[in-house]
Amino acid sequence: MKKLSDGAKTEFSKIAFASILFLFFLQLFSDFIESVYIFALMTLSLNENVLTVLFFLSPILLIFAGKKELPKLLLVIINSIMVLARVLEPLFDTKLRMIVSGLGVGCFLLFFPAFLSRQNSDEKQISGHTLGVGMVLALCISILFRVLNSSVDISTYRWFQSIGWVLGCIEIIILLDFFNFLHIFDVTNSTESDFETSAEISTKLIEKKKRGKIFGAILGFSCIFLILYFVFSSPVMVTRWTEANFVLITIFLIATFGISAGILIFKPQVVHSINPLILWIWNGLFTLSLVGTILINQIIFPSTSDSYPILVSQPQFFHLIPPFILIILSPVLFIDLILMFTNLIKSKPSLPRLGASFTLSGGLFMLVFVFALVFTSTWGFVPPVSFYLRDQFWSVFLIVSLILMGLVYFQRKGAFTIRVPNYTKKLKIGASIFLGVLVISTITGAFIIKVNPPEMPSGVTSMKILTYNLQQGVNDDATKNYDGQLELIREINADIIGLQESSKIAGNSDVVQYFANKLDMYSYFGPRGVTGTTGVALLSKYPISSVKTLYHYNEDSDRKQTATIEAEITIGVKIFTVYVTHTFGSMEAKSMLVNDTLLRAQGKENVLFVGDFNFRQDSEAYNLTTAVLVDAWLNQWPTGIDDWGVNATRRIDHIFVGTDLSITACRYEDWEETQSDHPACWATISW
Repeated sequence: MKKLSDGAKTEFSKIAFASILFLFFLQLFSDFIESVYIFALMTLSLNENVLTVLFFLSPILLIFAGKKELPKLLLVIINSIMVLARVLEPLFDTKLRMIVSGLGVGCFLLFFPAFLSRQNSDEKQISGHTLGVGMVLALCISILFRVLNSSVDISTYRWFQSIGWVLGCIEIIILLDFFNFLHIFDVTNSTESDFETSAEISTKLIEKKKRGKIFGAILGFSCIFLILYFVFSSPVMVTRWTEANFVLITIFLIATFGISAGILIFKPQVVHSINPLILWIWNGLFTLSLVGTILINQIIFPSTSDSYPILVSQPQFFHLIPPFILIILSPVLFIDLILMFTNLIKSKPSLPRLGASFTLSGGLFMLVFVFALVFTSTWGFVPPVSFYLRDQFWSVFLIVSLILMGLVYFQRKGAFTIRVPNYTKKLKIGASIFLGVLVISTITGAFIIKVNPPEMPSGVTSMKILTYNLQQGVNDDATKNYDGQLELIREINADIIGLQESSKIAGNSDVVQYFANKLDMYSYFGPRGVTGTTGVALLSKYPISSVKTLYHYNEDSDRKQTATIEAEITIGVKIFTVYVTHTFGSMEAKSMLVNDTLLRAQGKENVLFVGDFNFRQDSEAYNLTTAVLVDAWLNQWPTGIDDWGVNATRRIDHIFVGTDLSITACRYEDWEETQSDHPACWATISW
């Protein structure tokens, strides 16, 4: 094979290796957290499946490795297991997927510190700067993969899984060559150094200070990774936090990351010459913008009933400024990451020290952060500790960002030499082409999947409405089931759809956007992702207007905050007021929710009130509702049993309509609950 001149080939292979390594970790981390969440969701509590999180503590094994480096062959084996876990786990059901993806996460947390322990100041080794470039590119690829499939990573979907196999083979081949098992990328008679060295400040660190540097650098990596994953790895995160335009957020995000990668490759010296004070201030501004973006969209719910219901309209212009500032400031994370990696490599830590640090400030810290974040939205189901995290979504990110700020100050105070890569012209040309393809493909993909509903006829005199509890897109066998539920919805072919339990599950995928894009329907998510409220959403073939979210008082300390969507949908000359809800808790709490909604509906015509009410037809809350509205099911089937033999006398999913509307049909589809843990209920309404 013809060799590229100088260091171009080796540096290109290092960047490619780092990019794929971090991309696989992002994907494995995502699928592992999602799988654990699904099993916890099934019981609404922590159970034995949560023990798989012990994979996060795998670096503890390095403590027993001694001070010698792990053999290269062993590192290749661990890395290969990680790659194999990544390409195989999408093929399995949730339980096996949880185990296999957890194994992959554990292998990364074993491999990465052991790999770093072999790096040094020799230009033949990988630098902290190159690792930083790899992380930027991994984020760009992750965004592309999720945009192309409406928030679900396309490289884990159906035959597109072949993408993962190709990337996995490339990563293993590069690692084999890196450890001299192959000689594909060897460079001989290099005429140019791969690195320039910045000015050195000679400082002799005592052992205690060195240990602090190592621990801090790994903790800094963990903070940065968690922020990047939970905020920036998919555009739907920011859009569901803020209701900002998905296409616009995608363009800003991929453009910012693409430019960041370009600067890191073309002008690396600019990054390393940033004044420490400027870097620290930049981190401070990023922290303010991150916490501000959350707080301006979050609601701190009162504990007394006299403040409810709380009515929240769509965001004003000033609500949308912080997320764009946040994206613009986000490149500071990549500079921080380069700093952490550089100091870690220069410290030349032993394996036991790396193992201990990665166990505590790596895996364990990530685990605590994930549980803290999940508890902010499931605070009622994991007592007593989770009670204290209600409405604290913002504080979790504040704490992590403040830790990062302190670590940046501490790390920059040191006197480590920072190696500045001097990437060759050929590498820069290749990087330009690759970045251009990434950015253009992502933006094009965002426009292609953008919802563009067809114009509907205006002279219609009937429509079909559907209510469906998705269980977060999971079926009753604990399997992620977006496509199965989508197919059922397609078959019903409703004009207006109310969805419950439609929050994003922990894998950063958005079932509402997925359905809206695939069905080409208008959508409104309802409660924003930072409120810790169970998701209710609205899809419609007709434009949605005047949307609001009502938050209701729930006195039960063991239940979640409840909410109802209110929206207007115009069909021909008729304006329909649609309410979509999901009730929890005691009958008193459910009755309060019903009263809140009926009070809002007073004086309105063509009212539709749908959802998972969690009450039956002999309850107080049901009687309150039917005193004003009509139960579509009993109107069509007075005995509660239809002509197919479906006995729905104990149903909890209801469609209620105003007395000025006629009900011509009503059915429960998938009564055996194979696609979700609820049947889908639809009714045809005429006027």
